Amino acid sequence: MVIAPGAANPQNQLQAAIAAALGPARAAEYQQAINPAYQQVNQLLTRLELPASIAPQIVSVQQDIQQRAASIQQDQTLSADDRASQLAALAQEAQTTLTSSLGARGYEAYKSYGGWWLNNLTRRPAPRLPSKN
Repeated sequence: MVIAPGAANPQNQLQAAIAAALGPARAAEYQQAINPAYQQVNQLLTRLELPASIAPQIVSVQQDIQQRAASIQQDQTLSADDRASQLAALAQEAQTTLTSSLGARGYEAYKSYGGWWLNNLTRRPAPRLPSKN
Protein backbone atom coordinates (compact mmCIF):
# COMPACT_ATOMS: atom_id res chain seq x y z
CA MET A 1 0.00 0.00 0.00
CA VAL A 2 1.41 3.36 -1.02
CA ILE A 3 0.27 6.45 0.81
CA ALA A 4 0.31 9.69 -1.13
CA PRO A 5 2.51 12.42 0.35
CA GLY A 6 0.52 14.50 2.78
CA ALA A 7 -2.16 11.83 3.22
CA ALA A 8 -2.93 10.70 6.74
CA ASN A 9 -1.63 7.26 7.68
CA PRO A 10 -4.61 4.86 7.87
CA GLN A 11 -3.07 3.17 10.92
CA ASN A 12 -2.89 6.51 12.72
CA GLN A 13 -6.48 7.28 11.72
CA LEU A 14 -7.61 3.92 13.08
CA GLN A 15 -5.75 4.48 16.36
CA ALA A 16 -7.29 7.95 16.69
CA ALA A 17 -10.78 6.53 16.07
CA ILE A 18 -10.23 3.81 18.67
CA ALA A 19 -8.95 6.37 21.19
CA ALA A 20 -11.95 8.61 20.57
CA ALA A 21 -14.38 5.71 20.99
CA LEU A 22 -12.74 4.40 24.18
CA GLY A 23 -12.02 7.67 25.94
CA PRO A 24 -8.65 8.67 27.41
CA ALA A 25 -8.39 6.14 30.26
CA ARG A 26 -9.51 3.10 28.26
CA ALA A 27 -7.46 4.21 25.24
CA ALA A 28 -4.36 4.27 27.45
CA GLU A 29 -5.16 0.73 28.65
CA TYR A 30 -5.66 -0.38 25.05
CA GLN A 31 -2.32 1.12 23.97
CA GLN A 32 -0.64 -0.61 26.90
CA ALA A 33 -2.18 -3.93 25.91
CA ILE A 34 -1.03 -3.79 22.27
CA ASN A 35 2.37 -2.13 22.74
CA PRO A 36 5.19 -4.71 22.65
CA ALA A 37 7.19 -2.65 25.16
CA TYR A 38 4.50 -3.34 27.76
CA GLN A 39 3.85 -7.02 27.08
CA GLN A 40 6.83 -8.41 28.98
CA VAL A 41 6.33 -5.92 31.82
CA ASN A 42 2.63 -6.83 32.04
CA GLN A 43 3.46 -10.53 32.21
CA LEU A 44 5.98 -9.94 34.98
CA LEU A 45 3.57 -7.76 36.95
CA THR A 46 0.91 -10.45 36.68
CA ARG A 47 3.35 -13.13 37.85
CA LEU A 48 4.46 -10.99 40.80
CA GLU A 49 0.84 -10.07 41.59
CA LEU A 50 1.62 -6.36 41.26
CA PRO A 51 -0.88 -3.84 39.82
CA ALA A 52 -0.80 -3.40 36.05
CA SER A 53 -1.17 0.32 36.68
CA ILE A 54 2.58 0.60 37.35
CA ALA A 55 3.53 -0.74 33.90
CA PRO A 56 3.61 2.72 32.28
CA GLN A 57 5.98 3.92 34.99
CA ILE A 58 8.30 0.94 34.44
CA VAL A 59 8.35 1.43 30.67
CA SER A 60 8.86 5.18 31.11
CA VAL A 61 11.89 4.60 33.35
CA GLN A 62 13.33 2.21 30.78
CA GLN A 63 12.82 4.63 27.90
CA ASP A 64 14.23 7.58 29.85
CA ILE A 65 17.32 5.73 31.07
CA GLN A 66 18.01 4.20 27.65
CA GLN A 67 17.74 7.59 25.98
CA ARG A 68 20.10 9.16 28.48
CA ALA A 69 22.51 6.20 28.18
CA ALA A 70 22.58 6.59 24.39
CA SER A 71 23.52 10.26 24.82
CA ILE A 72 26.36 9.31 27.15
CA GLN A 73 27.57 6.57 24.83
CA GLN A 74 27.61 8.93 21.87
CA ASP A 75 29.40 11.73 23.71
CA GLN A 76 32.87 11.69 22.18
CA THR A 77 34.15 14.22 24.71
CA LEU A 78 33.94 11.67 27.53
CA SER A 79 36.84 9.42 28.43
CA ALA A 80 36.08 5.70 28.72
CA ASP A 81 36.25 5.97 32.51
CA ASP A 82 33.91 8.98 32.62
CA ARG A 83 31.48 7.24 30.30
CA ALA A 84 31.54 4.09 32.46
CA SER A 85 31.05 6.17 35.61
CA GLN A 86 28.05 8.02 34.19
CA LEU A 87 26.50 4.80 32.91
CA ALA A 88 27.01 3.19 36.33
CA ALA A 89 25.23 6.16 37.93
CA LEU A 90 22.33 5.68 35.51
CA ALA A 91 22.22 1.98 36.37
CA GLN A 92 22.03 2.85 40.07
CA GLU A 93 19.28 5.41 39.41
CA ALA A 94 17.32 2.83 37.42
CA GLN A 95 17.73 0.24 40.17
CA THR A 96 16.56 2.66 42.86
CA THR A 97 13.55 3.82 40.84
CA LEU A 98 12.49 0.37 39.71
CA THR A 99 12.99 -1.16 43.17
CA SER A 100 10.71 1.48 44.65
CA SER A 101 7.97 0.40 42.21
CA LEU A 102 8.59 -3.34 42.02
CA GLY A 103 10.19 -4.15 45.37
CA ALA A 104 13.55 -5.90 45.68
CA ARG A 105 12.21 -9.30 44.55
CA GLY A 106 10.36 -7.70 41.65
CA TYR A 107 13.42 -5.74 40.56
CA GLU A 108 15.56 -8.90 40.46
CA ALA A 109 12.86 -10.73 38.48
CA TYR A 110 12.53 -7.78 36.09
CA LYS A 111 16.29 -7.65 35.63
CA SER A 112 16.35 -11.36 34.77
CA TYR A 113 13.26 -11.46 32.56
CA GLY A 114 13.18 -8.24 30.61
CA GLY A 115 15.71 -5.91 32.10
CA TRP A 116 18.45 -6.80 29.62
CA TRP A 117 18.96 -3.09 29.11
CA LEU A 118 20.04 -2.74 32.76
CA ASN A 119 22.93 -5.13 32.19
CA ASN A 120 23.94 -3.19 29.09
CA LEU A 121 24.43 -0.04 31.18
CA THR A 122 27.37 -1.45 33.10
CA ARG A 123 28.83 -3.77 30.49
CA ARG A 124 32.09 -2.37 29.20
CA PRO A 125 32.59 -2.71 25.46
CA ALA A 126 35.42 -4.93 24.33
CA PRO A 127 38.61 -2.98 23.76
CA ARG A 128 39.33 -2.12 20.17
CA LEU A 129 42.32 -3.78 18.63
CA PRO A 130 44.62 -1.57 16.61
CA SER A 131 44.03 -1.93 12.91
CA LYS A 132 46.80 -3.37 10.77
CA ASN A 133 47.73 -1.11 7.92
